[in-house]
Formats: sequence, structure tokens, C-alpha cells
Amino acid sequence: ACKRLPSGCTRSAQRLPNNYLFEHMLRELLCGELPTADGAGLAPIWEEQRAVLSQFQLSAQLQVAARAAAARLGHYVAVHVRLSDAGGGPSKGLNASGFKAQLQTLSQVLSQLASHETQLHGAPLPGLTVYLATNRPGLLRAWRGGITEALGTALRVRTWYDVVGAIGGRRPRGLRAALVEHEMCVLAPAGFIGSVTSTWANLIGSRRHAAGVPANLAYLDDRFGTRVPRCDTSPIRMKRSFTSLT
Repeated sequence: ACKRLPSGCTRSAQRLPNNYLFEHMLRELLCGELPTADGAGLAPIWEEQRAVLSQFQLSAQLQVAARAAAARLGHYVAVHVRLSDAGGGPSKGLNASGFKAQLQTLSQVLSQLASHETQLHGAPLPGLTVYLATNRPGLLRAWRGGITEALGTALRVRTWYDVVGAIGGRRPRGLRAALVEHEMCVLAPAGFIGSVTSTWANLIGSRRHAAGVPANLAYLDDRFGTRVPRCDTSPIRMKRSFTSLT
């Protein structure tokens, strides 16, 4: 499919085969809360969807690359930043001013995770490493100074260009690089923060839930720091069946 695209598969080609499921049906998928009484007849289909999600994995080559890059970060929290696609067009991504505003709320969510780390270890950690994954890593590199200023020097901010050197062999580019970052977000031991309007982030969060990551670390909303999804009548159904990543 990539060969049929004019410029191949770029990072902006991050589209899922079932966007509707991960954009509009996340609660049904992960919480098991069907929207209507008639939904009971669809329960077997949802169980099958969960089974497929639990078995989803990237190629061995991409997994090895992601683990090599993640090893350079140590204990880190991953944040997926969905920026507007280059060249405009329909997109739910952030522009420069939107990202600047988001950094303020992101700082509060990261402080929340840092407090959790302090409680977990019984003492403040030297500093939390924050990995920023994105569809446009070049922009994050250009904005590095502003990002560090907004988040504070107590956090060690890292991006794609800080870890790509750890990947042996031919360095991944375009969509393959995006998939490596996707896997790094799934592996993040200290938490994952993403946008609920991003199907890419929703898939990452779903995989983390499927792997049994604790709900307070699996997927947090980048605006409010709340757990995603928030199940009303039951806990996350996925996490009971699969082995934790940590």
C-alpha cells in the first residue's frame, strides 16, 4: 500500500484500519458497557474484538528497535503529541499555539505522575524522563527550548532524535519510525499520556490496558489527567486476561 502513495508511508499516514472503533467505541471495547439493551446480542462480537486486540503486536524487528530505544530512556513516561499534518488539510492535530497551550496542562498531568512515583518509591526521584512521541519529530526538535521552559528542568525531556541512535542497523523512517514510537509508548513503565481525539493514542492506551498495566498508568487524558476510558459500571475488562508489560 505504501508503494502506491506519492511519497510512500510518512508519519502523517498514521491511520488505523478501524478508525471508528478507536475513535467512538473505546468504552464499549474496554469497559464492556454496551450502549443499549439491544447491545447484549452483540456481546460475542465485542469479546472477539477484545481477543483480537489482545493478540495485536508489531513485527519482531520493530519490537527489537523499540526496546533498544526505550532502554536508552530508562524509567520514563511517554506522551503522544498529535500535531497538524504538514501542508494543512483536515486534521485534529495541534498547531504551534495549540501545542504551547497544551504544554501548560501537560505540565500538571506530569506533576501528577511524578507524585505517584514519589509515593511508590517512598522518596522523590532525581527526575522523571518524559518521552515525547509525535507525527512531526522535526518540529519538536525545533521547539525543544520552549518545551523545556514550559515543563521545567526537573523533567528530562527526550524525543525521537535522542533515541534513534540506539537502534542498530538501518534506522527506521516514516511510518516505520512512527510504529517504533508507538511501541515505545506501549512499553512506557511510568505512564502514558495522550489525546482522546487521536485514534493512534487510543490504540496505544488500549494495548496498555490489554497488557495489564495499572489503570492509573495505562492511559491518561493529556488535558485533565483523568483515566481513559472511565468505566461507570465495571473495571477495565481487558487487563484481567493478559500479562503485564512491567
